[in-house]
Amino acid sequence: MVRSIILAAGSSTRMGRPKALLEIGGLTFLSHILRNHQALGLPVSVILGEHQAEIQAAADLSETVVLINPHPELGPLSSLKICLGSSEENEAVLVHPVDHPLVRLDSLRTLLDSHHASPDRIIVPRFGPRRGHPVLFPRLFFDELLAAPLDQGARYVVWKHPETVLILDVTDEGVIQNIDTPEDYARLVGLKTPD
Repeated sequence: MVRSIILAAGSSTRMGRPKALLEIGGLTFLSHILRNHQALGLPVSVILGEHQAEIQAAADLSETVVLINPHPELGPLSSLKICLGSSEENEAVLVHPVDHPLVRLDSLRTLLDSHHASPDRIIVPRFGPRRGHPVLFPRLFFDELLAAPLDQGARYVVWKHPETVLILDVTDEGVIQNIDTPEDYARLVGLKTPD
């Protein structure tokens, strides 16, 4: 089974408030992402950090596995490593940063379909010339992710094995829409909500 991992442990320093709880279309970023992953029947782990109490108080995480990163300042890969430690029974993980809330349901389904057709490939969505998120890692690469340098992130494993990377072209601009700053969010508010 593929497990979804939602990375929401960051400090949101540039945004000034937790990105997981920003709203678009009446739902928080985290709720949008959860809704789509759960619609596909995927088990979900959510990794929290600096704003854990605020997020847990505001979000319905009753159907997820909640994990806490005590050192989120070490970066997203530190969160992913914690999640991989509880994903040993899974055939793959679909890693979705919470600052990419506009990824559509059909894009997630296409990633899963591609995984089933090519179960040993790292699958990276691409919109136009730009690679995006979420990225799917099969179990074959779990140990390398666990050993990868924190300062280089999961992309270290992607770069190390270019021959195994399957680039999946999608029509979904949401895969490259990284909402990191108040200016990003201001632009986002006028956009349509994800399917």
